[in-house]
Amino acid sequence: AQSPQDGYRINILVNDTQMRLGEINFYREYELSSNSSAAATIEIKGSEAVWSKHFGIIQVHTYLRPVTLSANNTLGDASEKFSVNGTNIGFNVHRNSTFYLHSLHPQNGTFNTSVAVAFILYRSTGAIPGGCNMVHPVDETPFLSVMLEEEIVLVETPPAGSGVPHLDNTTCTTENFLYEFRYLYLTKQDFSKRSYFDMLRTLMVPRTAMESGYLVTKVPEYNLHQYYAKNTGMGIFFVTLVMDGYGENVTTAYIPGHSYGCPQQQLFRDCHVIDSTPLAILLVLMMVMGACQIILGRQLVYLRIIVNSFMIGGYLAYVIFCTIEDWDLKMVIVMLGGLIFAIAWTVLWLQCHSVTEVADILGSVINGYGLSCLVLYAFGDMRILESHTYYWMVFCLVLPSAAVLSFPLSRRGAIVSTALQGSFFMSITLLFMFDGNIHYAVINNWRRLKDTSFTYAIINPHLDIVDCFCIVVWLMAFISSIFIQTRLMDGGCPCWRRQRVRVLRYRDQEAQPLIARLTARELGSDDVFLSPRSNSRFMQYWNRQSLFV
Repeated sequence: AQSPQDGYRINILVNDTQMRLGEINFYREYELSSNSSAAATIEIKGSEAVWSKHFGIIQVHTYLRPVTLSANNTLGDASEKFSVNGTNIGFNVHRNSTFYLHSLHPQNGTFNTSVAVAFILYRSTGAIPGGCNMVHPVDETPFLSVMLEEEIVLVETPPAGSGVPHLDNTTCTTENFLYEFRYLYLTKQDFSKRSYFDMLRTLMVPRTAMESGYLVTKVPEYNLHQYYAKNTGMGIFFVTLVMDGYGENVTTAYIPGHSYGCPQQQLFRDCHVIDSTPLAILLVLMMVMGACQIILGRQLVYLRIIVNSFMIGGYLAYVIFCTIEDWDLKMVIVMLGGLIFAIAWTVLWLQCHSVTEVADILGSVINGYGLSCLVLYAFGDMRILESHTYYWMVFCLVLPSAAVLSFPLSRRGAIVSTALQGSFFMSITLLFMFDGNIHYAVINNWRRLKDTSFTYAIINPHLDIVDCFCIVVWLMAFISSIFIQTRLMDGGCPCWRRQRVRVLRYRDQEAQPLIARLTARELGSDDVFLSPRSNSRFMQYWNRQSLFV
């Protein structure tokens, strides 16, 4: 290879006796300069005997910045049919070929682009990825089309084709092939170049993709469109495997794709769930209300009804105005809706003198909502829950059931209910602030209300260290709230309780009456409360008298 300034020249010699079929036979990483028109030249050579029985896939993966892979040395309108642009691209190779990499970005200045080039050889009897392309300008498209939408990531797989005709079947008959869709996650906020290339290399090969990747089981048969729930700031990598249906048992892999849940230009700047000031204010309010519920939820009844009605009113406002595209405006409406609902509900039920019962009912509804969201999040990838009818049927069944079970039937039950609510508010706030994943149980419920295509989205609960930390905080806050509110209900501060009991115990012992001496000669006297000269003499007399009884 030459220097980056002159452009790399990459030569790949195809030899079926030395190359392993279905494995990575060539892999190199380079730094391409944007100064040259052709940053790299890839030349693939092999004998006619090799190409008569095999075909290859040349893959080009770039980190963050897209490049153009073309069969022409120069770019122009005439080369559109022979070039593709993107970060995860490539071509099927059926003969000796030469490709050119272009990384010109004059509008963005001069910089280097990190790129990985890989080549994999397959038998021609296997399915050809993208061999039945009818959308893209190029003839065969072995790469995936990844589109980032507001709530989901859409991945489209071009239909595969057959390299050798079988039994007069056409090469575009999709039922002749079996498709598998696999995916992998990176840890949250992991945007490193090393993790990016390592994950792609794992999914390039069918063997390692099946060993390490999660299998998509939610896609209907022959559906080559997959929907994934968007997790902002979390890298998700996709690959499609295809096996021919003629008994050859040859599995080929498409070129894997990826998404970080946000545009590339926002990756290192604001690729977070909290990307608006109104949302940050709402989370601070939730944190304060959660802390108040943990400490004083049982003592201050009006606090419970204000907090619970604010949460329910905010959720109802989101449901009504969920179609608004402006996220900041939507969060302002949520806070105003919660405030109006809290004031109206509090004033109404103050007049009816049933504040305690209303607060307990609202709290039970919130507990039921949180539990129903967690249940549907854990089992969200079940095929039966793709139906809106079944999803909301399960939701409406779990919510009242959990609300009834969590309704406080005693003062101790009210403490448990408020402790659960307060710890839930605090943990959800921490998950938003530190980019966890469990809070997507609530977010995905909102998405089902807004986007009908989200019913087919792959959810797959994915826990990381932030989620484990927030679960521990949730449990600690729940236990601490029960302890604090129980002590406050009994009276006094928890830290003073033990010392005060000890003082009272000593005082009770000192107030006990002393034993007085009583004899038969003194039965008529009134000196029973006089102190005896010796208690030991009295005990000796008592023992002697008991012998004659």
